[in-house]
Amino acid sequence: MSQMPVTINGNLIADPEFRTFEDTGSTLCKIRVATSRRYRTEEKDPKGAPIWKDTDNLYVDVECWGQLAVNVGASLRKGFPVVVCGYLITDVWEKELEENGAKKTEARYTTKLKATRVGFELSNSQVSSLRSSAAGNTLEGQEPVTLQSAEDLQMAQATRGDAVAPF
Repeated sequence: MSQMPVTINGNLIADPEFRTFEDTGSTLCKIRVATSRRYRTEEKDPKGAPIWKDTDNLYVDVECWGQLAVNVGASLRKGFPVVVCGYLITDVWEKELEENGAKKTEARYTTKLKATRVGFELSNSQVSSLRSSAAGNTLEGQEPVTLQSAEDLQMAQATRGDAVAPF
């Protein structure tokens, strides 16, 4: 059975969590995206504009791997609007529980989006970019962006004090 690609758009609710696996050198960046459905109400604000309401709030855990992980970790922060494309996956593990003195195992599940693409949502923003290869694009009047590596991201996390032990 093939998987259907999924696309969501929303805002990051926390800074990206970037990790490098010491044994393999693989890079992982985890983000959490909040999204909701909006509808226009019959109400008006003091200026006469319609009032919109959010409903059906959804929080999605997203995993990015490889160069995408490095680019996401270097480019995004809490509150940024994003568009994420990828595939839903389910992680399954067993947890040992003790009930009435007897030990038993219970299956636990979590569903997340494994990203293949992450983009800055541009309906209300403008950004500069830098390719992770040789070329970049900078808007007129803005400073060029500096390309960051996985090592740069880990150093920045350690400086901010939010570094976590490698996996």
